[in-house]
Amino acid sequence: MVLAGLVACTPEPQPQRWLELRQVRPQERVGVYLNERIVLHFSGPLDPDSVHSGSVRVLADDGTPARGRLSVERDRVEFQPAPVLARDLADGGYRPATRYAVELAGFPRADALRSEDGRVLGESLRWTFETVAVSEPRSGFVFEDSSPTSGSPVILRTPVLQPLQPIRLTCEEPIDPSTLWSEDFELLPELNIVALGRTRGDAIPLVAKLVRNDEREPYKDDAAVIELTPRDRRLAPGMYGINPIKVRLRDFGGHPLWVLNSSYREGLRVRVEAAAPVEDTSLSRHVESFIDIATRSDEAVPGVDGAANWSGNGRVEVCFPAAAGSGRDGDVSLAGTLASKDLHAARLVLPQGEQAFVEGEGTIVLRCQGRMELDGELLERRAPEREGAPTLAEALQRLAKRLGGRTPTVSEAIEALRREGVR
Repeated sequence: MVLAGLVACTPEPQPQRWLELRQVRPQERVGVYLNERIVLHFSGPLDPDSVHSGSVRVLADDGTPARGRLSVERDRVEFQPAPVLARDLADGGYRPATRYAVELAGFPRADALRSEDGRVLGESLRWTFETVAVSEPRSGFVFEDSSPTSGSPVILRTPVLQPLQPIRLTCEEPIDPSTLWSEDFELLPELNIVALGRTRGDAIPLVAKLVRNDEREPYKDDAAVIELTPRDRRLAPGMYGINPIKVRLRDFGGHPLWVLNSSYREGLRVRVEAAAPVEDTSLSRHVESFIDIATRSDEAVPGVDGAANWSGNGRVEVCFPAAAGSGRDGDVSLAGTLASKDLHAARLVLPQGEQAFVEGEGTIVLRCQGRMELDGELLERRAPEREGAPTLAEALQRLAKRLGGRTPTVSEAIEALRREGVR
């Protein structure tokens, strides 16, 4: 009975008031690899909307943000630095031998990290780490290697191509960019293929460029992609052989990588075909990547209507608020007396030195989806007040009453004022 009484009186555990950071990786604060992820474990599942570049920041000492991708998986947040592509290893998410600070937004900030049940991080947190230094000759590892035992082959993926198409080599694991040298590759015309390494008078020098170098996801594209292009000529149709003179390619763990053809019987042969005729030369296409949201700029660009927005999903979005109108009146240059009391312009201009007049009863609304430049004079010609026309306060009170006490949107307020002829 005594034991039962003690158990019954035991207080129930109190729910946590704050979200807590439980674990951080990497734990080392010096010598962090150039591709090493930052992994944060919290005390509960996170609200994904609270995880963004303002609430989780990785900044160099000079204030430059580290380029990379944030991801959320229940109670875990990861920052994956952008891949390194350049031979000097300086173009990745982290710069070599650089001190970075990790900053997490917590209470009392409005943009604090929070859990799915609304608990916020108890306080803002900050700590620093330093990336690995790169020395020549190389004295240690600078990348984290997910395949530490051996290297994967580099495969020729374009045995058939057109004159302006690059030769493409791929690998299932990332490549150390400092080991890719253009001088290690050359292209030989068909007559010289048999004499590889002996007669190279007609050898075509190639430029090697690493265009992709990221960890491979299961059942997805190859991790690394190398493009080879002729240095100073366009390839004529015919057969060519790739001659790897002295391939120094290594993976992140320093293991050698060998260049092979996906078809072993063909060797490293490439057939260049004549370019297919273009059906319509008036059409063109421009493709750009909008994945990295860290490259967005908030600076205004002269002569443009505004800024497009992208949230990191690869899609550019242009959104107009309802109050901006439909743009049905197109580009409008104001002059004289306005013919409409509710203008829906795509662009609106009042040139310097010009005068435009608005007149008549009620509210005059000028809506514009794009750029609005009013350099001239916009003047009002007052009409005699209509007997019994409501004041602005009266019109807004009636609108709020019709909406059941709900605060009206900007579009609703504008339409109500225009309709009632506010004085």
